[in-house]
Amino acid sequence: MMRQIYRHPVFLAIFVVAVLGIAVRAAEVSSPESGSAASDAALRARVKEGLARATRWLKTQQQENGRFVDTSIVNDDGSIGSQGIQPALTGLVVYGIAKSPLAEELRETDMMKRAVAYIKQHVHPDGGIYEQAFASTYQTSVCLSALAALKDPANAPTVAAAQRYLRSLQADQQVGVARTQASYGGWGYSADTREADLSNLQFALTALKESGVTAHDAVWEKALQFVERCQNIKVDGGFIYRPGESKAGVDEKGNYRSYLSMTYAGLLSFIYCDVRKDDPRVRAAVEWLRKHYNLEDNVPIGKQGLFYSYHTMAKALTAYGERAFADSTGQKHDWFQELASTLLEKQSTEGFWVNTSNRWFETDKVLVTAYVILALSEGYAASP
Repeated sequence: MMRQIYRHPVFLAIFVVAVLGIAVRAAEVSSPESGSAASDAALRARVKEGLARATRWLKTQQQENGRFVDTSIVNDDGSIGSQGIQPALTGLVVYGIAKSPLAEELRETDMMKRAVAYIKQHVHPDGGIYEQAFASTYQTSVCLSALAALKDPANAPTVAAAQRYLRSLQADQQVGVARTQASYGGWGYSADTREADLSNLQFALTALKESGVTAHDAVWEKALQFVERCQNIKVDGGFIYRPGESKAGVDEKGNYRSYLSMTYAGLLSFIYCDVRKDDPRVRAAVEWLRKHYNLEDNVPIGKQGLFYSYHTMAKALTAYGERAFADSTGQKHDWFQELASTLLEKQSTEGFWVNTSNRWFETDKVLVTAYVILALSEGYAASP
C-alpha cells in the first residue's frame, strides 16, 4: 500500500517540489551571490540603525572643546581618555561619520561642527595636524582622511597642507634615506623614518589616496618598495609590521609570523599602489587571507587588535572588489554580511563597541566604536 502511495504521480510531484524548495533555500543561505534584494535591504536597515545608536552614544562622549573621549577611562593624573592619540581619535569619529550612510543628516550638526573645529585647532604651520610630535604621522593621516571625506571646499587649504606634510615624512632621499635601506618608502609614527611601519604607511596612503593624490604621483612607487619588504613572500605570503619585526613574534623556525590585520593592510597598500589583482604578490597575500579567513581573531594573536583588523578588512576587501570572498576550502563568504552581523551582535545596548584585549588602546570605547563605524560604512557603500 505504501509503495503505491510513493509511486502516485501526485505524491511524486509534491515530493519533487518540496525537495527543490529546500535546495533553493539552502542555496540562498550558502551562496552570497544569490542573496535576495529583501535580505540585502534588511541588512542595510540593521546597519543604519546600529550606526545611529553608535552616533547617539558618541554624542554623550563629546567634550565642550569638541573632542571625543571615553569618559570611563580615568588616568593616574586625573585626565580622562587615552593619551597621546588626539586629535586622531576625534578624526576617526569624524571620518567614520562622514563616510557613513548617516553623513548627510549629521554633517551640519553641532556635534560634527565642534569636532571639525577641534581638529583644525591642531593644524601646525608645517601643515601637520597633531597635538604632540609623537605620532604626528598617524594623527595627520587620520585627520586628513576626515577632512577629505567631508568634501567641504573650505577645507581645501588645510587638506593641501596636510598632504605636503605627509609627503615630507616619507622615508626617501630627501630625508637622507637611500633606496637600499629597509625603511625606504615608508612612514613611521613621526619624523623618525628609521621606525617606518606598515600600519602608519596604510593610514598615510589612505589619506593621500582619498584626498585626491593621483595614481601617477611618485609617492606610490616609493611606498610600494616598503610594502614589498613587509611581505613574507618567501614564507607564506602574509605581512608583518615592518622589515625585521612582527607584532605576532616568530614561529618555531624563527620566521617572523604574518598576521591578519597587517596582511589586510598589505593587500590594501598594494591596491593603492596600483598593483594588479593577478600579480604574484597580490595573489600570495590573498591566498594567505583565504587560508586564515575568520571573524573571531586577529590570527594568530587572538583578540589583540581585533577591531583594527575589522576596519582594515573592510577597506581592503572593498578595494579588492569581491563581495563573495572564497576561503581556502572554496566556500564563498558574503564578507560584508558576515562582518556586519558579527559587529552588530557585539554592539552594547548603549551603542558602543569595545575589545576585551587592551593592546593598542582597544579598551577605549571611542576608538573601537570609530573603527566599527568605518568598517560598516565601507561595506555598506560597496553593498547592493
